[in-house]
Amino acid sequence: MVTRFEFIEFATSPADAPAIQALLRSIGFAKAGRHVSRPVTLWRPGRMNERVNTDQDCFD
Repeated sequence: MVTRFEFIEFATSPADAPAIQALLRSIGFAKAGRHVSRPVTLWRPGRMNERVNTDQDCFD
C-alpha cells in the first residue's frame, strides 16, 4: 500500500503547458520554483508538489 508520494509530474509540450498551469492555478496551486537547467516548473498548494515538465527529451 502506498502511504506517501513526493510529487506528480505532467510531461507536456511547451504549447500545452499554459493550459495545465491555468488548471493548477484554478485549484489553488502557486508557482514555487524552476529547475536550474531544464524547463521544469514546480507548483505547490502547500505540502504537495506538482511539476510541469516541457523538456522534449521526455517524449523520446
